[in-house]
Amino acid sequence: MYDNQFTGDNILKTGLDAEFGIFVGKTCKFQGLHGNLLLYETDREGIFQTIFECLLLSVLTDAFYTCIHSIPVSVKDRYQKQIDDVLSVSVGVLPKPEKTTIEVGRSAGIHFDSDLPGYCVREDTLHYSYSEKGIIRCNGILVEGLKAGKTTLYIFKEGEQIPCASVDYTVILRNRITKIDLDASSICIGEGDSARLSYTYLPSDADNVSSVRWESDKPDIVSVDSHGNLFARKTGTCIVRIFAEQVSNRCSCVVKSHLKQIKTDISDLVMMYGQEQPLRLQLFPENCIDGEIVYSSMNMQIANVVSGVVKAVGMGTTRIIIQNREETVRTEIQVTVMAEKEFKKRKDEKEGADKKKKKNLLSMLLRH
Repeated sequence: MYDNQFTGDNILKTGLDAEFGIFVGKTCKFQGLHGNLLLYETDREGIFQTIFECLLLSVLTDAFYTCIHSIPVSVKDRYQKQIDDVLSVSVGVLPKPEKTTIEVGRSAGIHFDSDLPGYCVREDTLHYSYSEKGIIRCNGILVEGLKAGKTTLYIFKEGEQIPCASVDYTVILRNRITKIDLDASSICIGEGDSARLSYTYLPSDADNVSSVRWESDKPDIVSVDSHGNLFARKTGTCIVRIFAEQVSNRCSCVVKSHLKQIKTDISDLVMMYGQEQPLRLQLFPENCIDGEIVYSSMNMQIANVVSGVVKAVGMGTTRIIIQNREETVRTEIQVTVMAEKEFKKRKDEKEGADKKKKKNLLSMLLRH
């Protein structure tokens, strides 16, 4: 609001952004539209009354902008000049792009707000042009990236030749990973151990290698870090996946316990020259990761082991070593090889001793 030296065009020259201008004069009345400014004159006694009228008109103007399209044609024809005067007050269009960097072949949303509270901008009343054609296309709802480059989207109000707003867009052509392979589709790990998965990808010059990530569906069984290092936490099975935005691959992981003990059915073995004797073993736990057994003889001229079968090849005594391939668990048995005559004599003596033992045990039971 200004005193009477700021009237008409003089108010516009101040460059202030306003909808109403009020200056003190001799009467209280609407003076007319000056540019985008609704200009009112008021005397000193009617200053507040004029201000209140402007405040009321501001609310009604907002409502008028919102419902202008529903006014009957007969009313528009009758009050066309007044309607044109109200509509000529500039309503700013504020574009709200979802993003201004778009990939070729993809779209990003855009909507339009108004700097006039309560006024809804209709997309079908706007039209568009571009500083560089063929890079983007806008339909008022989406902006589509057509080819790589930079351009400016100009927004025009219906019937106007000067843009009311603009948005700068950059369209990029991505070179994503299209295929990713792991060096193993399945892996078995010992509890408490670690392993590493490696991967290859195509194309070799892909631009999203830094976005590659790893994930385990059961990190309490196997956890994985950003480099594909696996850590076996406890026994079980899980899936480890590698992701590169639009592509992925997977590896099945099994975690097993380590071997704790090897048991044999005998600790001393007496054999006749040329005889063969299979060994029966028990592994604890049974389904362990390092349960592959390896046999060796301390004297292969006396006894040898092939596929778990001891073969007596010479007279004497030696030891058979039984251990897993990792050599973390082992046991031994003593093997004595005799000539046939000596072996049968020893066998008869043993059988006689066993019979005598059983007889004594039976007699003791009968006495009681």
